[in-house]
Amino acid sequence: MKKIALLTCEVVPELVDFKNAYDDRPLIDLLRYDGVVAEPAIWSDANIYWEQYDAVIIRSPWDYMYRFADFSAWLQQLSIPIFNSPDVVRYNIHKFYLRDFEQQGIPIVPTVFIDKNTVCSLAQIAEEKEWSELIVKPAISGGAYHTYRIAAHEVGNYQPLIDRLLLEHDLLVQSFLPEIMEKGEYSLIFFNQQYSHTVQKIAQKGDFRVQPKFGGSIKNAEPSETLLSVAQNIIDQQGDLLYARVDIVETEQTPLLMELELIEPHLFTFEKREQNLFAQAIIDKVYG
Repeated sequence: MKKIALLTCEVVPELVDFKNAYDDRPLIDLLRYDGVVAEPAIWSDANIYWEQYDAVIIRSPWDYMYRFADFSAWLQQLSIPIFNSPDVVRYNIHKFYLRDFEQQGIPIVPTVFIDKNTVCSLAQIAEEKEWSELIVKPAISGGAYHTYRIAAHEVGNYQPLIDRLLLEHDLLVQSFLPEIMEKGEYSLIFFNQQYSHTVQKIAQKGDFRVQPKFGGSIKNAEPSETLLSVAQNIIDQQGDLLYARVDIVETEQTPLLMELELIEPHLFTFEKREQNLFAQAIIDKVYG
C-alpha cells in the first residue's frame, strides 16, 4: 500500500482550513484517487511509527520556531524520504540564506544581518543606512513572530528589547518598504520547479503585516513578466524542490525578494487546478 504523511503540528492536527478554503486537506482525496493513502501526522507525536510511510511531506509544523532544538533532532533521526529535503530545511529555516542570495546577485530587501550575542545599535544602523523606518525580526521565525516596525526616531525605545532578543536569536534588521503598505507582497508558487500560480497579500490599512491573523487579505493575481522572471530565476538556482513559494515586493527600481519559503508555507491552492498540480507533484516526487 502506498502511504505518505502530511506533516503538521499539535495546533493544527487535521491540517489547515485557511479562511474556509482548505489549503492541504484536498490532498487526501486527490491522492486517494491515485491509490495513495495520505494522512496528517504530528511531527512531535512520539507514538507515530514513521517507517510505515513511503515519505513525509512537510506542511504545517508551525511550532518549530518555538521548539527548534526538538524539531531539528526529529528531522535528523527520520529515516524515510522527506520533502522538501532535510538539507533544504536546515538551510532555509534560518533567514541568513538571504545574505547568500544577495552575494549571488539576487536583489533582496536591504538587510543588515546581526549575529546572536553581539552588540547591535539600531540608531547607528538607521543613521548609516539612512533608513527612516526599520523592520527587525529573528532569523528563525514565521507568522510575524517577534517582528517589529520601528521608526528611526524611536529606536532608543526599542534598543533594550533588541538587546534581549540578541541573547537568543540571530536577527535581521531591514529597511521598511512603503510599497508593502500600498501594494502588499506577491507570492509565486512553484511545484517541482514549475510555476503554478500567484497571490497578492495585502495588509490591513495602517498595518504592515500581511498575515490574515493581523487583518491582511489575500487574492489571486497575475504576475508581471518581470516578477515571474525574477521568481523563476531564483527557483532555477535552488536545485530539487517539491514546492516553493517566492515572496516578492515590487518597488519602483526592481522586484525585491522578501523570503523564499521552502519549509512549511501556505501554498494558497484555492483552485482545483492548483490542488491537482500539487497532488501530482507529490506523486511524481515520491513515486515517479
